[in-house]
Amino acid sequence: MSSRHAMLVEASAALLAEDDEEARRLFALALATPGSDRWRFDRARVQLAYGERMRRARATAESRAPLCAALATFEDLGARP
Repeated sequence: MSSRHAMLVEASAALLAEDDEEARRLFALALATPGSDRWRFDRARVQLAYGERMRRARATAESRAPLCAALATFEDLGARP
């Protein structure tokens, strides 16, 4: 399995997790996938989803790091909404 595929599988499981703690664990696993930094756009999308999930769970301060990282990558890549 490629690093991109592994990251996206873990992130997909995190999106489906009913428990916020389980979602956080799965997002952390997705972002810790060796080699996932090669896939900058996909990684930023995972960071965005992670930050959004934390904001919905009212973990506003914790959501800032992944949201800022996602924004920085999107801006660096010239990605637009």
